[in-house]
Amino acid sequence: MTTPEADSIGELIDDCAQLPTTFRDTFRPADLPVAATAWQVSEGNLDQVKGLDEYV
Repeated sequence: MTTPEADSIGELIDDCAQLPTTFRDTFRPADLPVAATAWQVSEGNLDQVKGLDEYV
């Protein structure tokens, strides 16, 4: 048994519309990623690189 490939986007949409709702409702897009926390630099980190800008 083979499934024919859709020849156009319209045909693909029609094929997907024929899926039973039990299949369509179980697949949901992944949640969007949570925004990353802003970086924080401590005084200790700043002290480690103080004066290194002359090497860049």
